[in-house]
Amino acid sequence: MEGMNDRSDVMLTRILDLTSERHRILAHNLANINTPGYRRMDLDFSEELAIAAQQGITALRNLAIEGSEDPHAPARADGNNVILETEMAEMSKNAMMHQLALSALQQKLSIKRTAITGRA
Repeated sequence: MEGMNDRSDVMLTRILDLTSERHRILAHNLANINTPGYRRMDLDFSEELAIAAQQGITALRNLAIEGSEDPHAPARADGNNVILETEMAEMSKNAMMHQLALSALQQKLSIKRTAITGRA
């Protein structure tokens, strides 16, 4: 049977993985901000992550999400649709989510370490 701690550990680890991948995609967008015809990519994982979390640890571990083109971003005359301010804002939000998940996982590991060793 899946324990609540096990599921939350896997969930936090998956969030770290997904936010790292999203950061890579957003950085790629910035690197191509002046490339004619380049289309902005993003990785939206919140809905799929929530569904996998409800299905259990196996679904969380097997969750595979790929980046996709953003169909809503308007293109400039050269066909590129990357906007510096949008990318920077999304990177900031993504970094906060990553840091939150990392802090939560570190806190959980610290509690487990204290429980095992009897020392803080």
